[in-house]
Amino acid sequence: MRRIFTILFVTILLVCIKQGYDTYMSAMYVTQRMTGVLSDIAEEVVAIPLQPAAGKRIVKARYIREDGHNLFLLSEGSLYRFNRKGDFICRITNPECVEVAAYVVNSQEKQLIVLGNQNHVFYYTFDGQLLREKELDYSMDNQRFLSLAMYGDRILTVEENHLIDPDTQTIRVEKEVVSYSTSFEKIESYKMASVDLGRQSYLPICLDPQISVDPDTGCLYVYTPSMQPDYLLKDTLYLQTHWQETLYAAAKNRSIPVLPVHSSGRFLLSSYQRSTDESLHHSFCYDRRTRDYKQMTAGIKDDFYKTGTIASLEAMDLLNQSYCFCQSGENVKKAFPDRVDAENAVVFIARLKA
Repeated sequence: MRRIFTILFVTILLVCIKQGYDTYMSAMYVTQRMTGVLSDIAEEVVAIPLQPAAGKRIVKARYIREDGHNLFLLSEGSLYRFNRKGDFICRITNPECVEVAAYVVNSQEKQLIVLGNQNHVFYYTFDGQLLREKELDYSMDNQRFLSLAMYGDRILTVEENHLIDPDTQTIRVEKEVVSYSTSFEKIESYKMASVDLGRQSYLPICLDPQISVDPDTGCLYVYTPSMQPDYLLKDTLYLQTHWQETLYAAAKNRSIPVLPVHSSGRFLLSSYQRSTDESLHHSFCYDRRTRDYKQMTAGIKDDFYKTGTIASLEAMDLLNQSYCFCQSGENVKKAFPDRVDAENAVVFIARLKA
């Protein structure tokens, strides 16, 4: 019995030593760069100068998505459709009627599924025709959607639920990933799980969660920016050593892991620029191939079109292989001096290196 225990103890000890050695060796050969440019990660960047939308200037845009020759974006409460040259096609939603919270593109049905007006879902054609409207069966006081994504023929959401204990009247907050049909009928739900980063002080806040698919394993995970940027390198190196193990373990337990970085295949990335607390601002990139990493507080520089610093890159697909950003103002005027209306924003789509 003592011999079996000794063998088991030695085995566990060797495994722990190997994991520690792998993490240590990874850190030994990592090169730090405090400044970064877009060409460090991007193979190409396509610029799409937006034209006025029926006479209205588009100064800022978010939730930018593409489908074939179509470009969809949200600006000042309205959902718009442009083509890939930046020509205005149509306005999908009217902010006086629909307050858009999020939307997804259903490429198969050529529809836009819009979540808005607190608990309604609207179905539009690409030409802006409202097909139908559905009221969701939930209470805004106890439930809210944090994220929305299209995955195959399903809609995936990250939801926050406030559950009240009837005996103690205490509130428990739970977050889960829920799968719906395109008609928003609930199919199944998954628990969201914190992952082991080799330290006890890690607790994901789940701010701005983004549903993602790992390109190497096909596993689902939720990316949320780290609120502890000083730990990003250590956390990333630990995850790099245990990446597939972490994803497969969660999938086996039918849970979705929450990660402080997201994978584009070659790169592990994280960025956060939306807080008034500048100590939390960061743009982080770890190159799995070269083992270089960059950690910046002012954002990454656009060295393709020289439009200045990019505050944040937004993933355009679940595999995180295309990113977009929107620039306007004086820097865009210098890059595109021949534009008729220089006040309109330019959308940039970056394809990452493989």
